[in-house]
Amino acid sequence: MKKRKANGNDCFTGIAFRKGRGRRGDDPQEPTIDADRPKVRESQLIKCEQLRKLYNDAGVNIHIHKCPFGQTDDEIEFNFQIAKALVPNSLSSYN
Repeated sequence: MKKRKANGNDCFTGIAFRKGRGRRGDDPQEPTIDADRPKVRESQLIKCEQLRKLYNDAGVNIHIHKCPFGQTDDEIEFNFQIAKALVPNSLSSYN
């Protein structure tokens, strides 16, 4: 199985998005429900805000935030929270 390379923003924020739907025959894995998930997501959103400040201080604008659509309402809401923290000009999604 091929491992996906993390880009610099993945490493900085600690957010790893799923890659597409998977190949035919792959069993989709259910995300584990974790009691610490809200705390982890809050820290990831803080990192997104820090990333935005870092880019703005360097004079770089974030034009597009591209993320998977999400399979649950919770994932979709989290993607919108990330976009709110990054304040991009547009939001793009893939499935």
